[in-house]
Amino acid sequence: MAIQSDIEAVLNNRMDAYDIAYPIDIVHPNTDYSPVEGTNYLQVYTLHAETFQPEIGQSSRNRAVGIYQININVPIGEGRYQSNLIATQLQEYFKRSTGLTYNDVDVIITKFYFGSEVKNGAWYTQIINVGFRSDIEN
Repeated sequence: MAIQSDIEAVLNNRMDAYDIAYPIDIVHPNTDYSPVEGTNYLQVYTLHAETFQPEIGQSSRNRAVGIYQININVPIGEGRYQSNLIATQLQEYFKRSTGLTYNDVDVIITKFYFGSEVKNGAWYTQIINVGFRSDIEN
């Protein structure tokens, strides 16, 4: 569905704005990346949940909802302090009720919450989940 890739572009565009303010490597799905030891980086994924009609009638809009997952990866020795600092910065860019527009697609941020914490080899990962919705004309 084309709208899913448009929604992903809206969210990635916002992440690019974050990267300009706070330079950090951002890894998108299906890209070749080898982490540099001792350097923070982010991984992003767009998880589309469902599309449904929130209103009654043939001409009602469709609503697409999902999660923009941001994995904050920091060296094991820096752990929570560094990941919390990055998460606080990200929270400013993905505040609840923020409206984002790109390429005539509107997306509203519905949630920003901390997910799981994972230790994997030399990396500590804090998962951030950004809930979103987009209303699409039928």
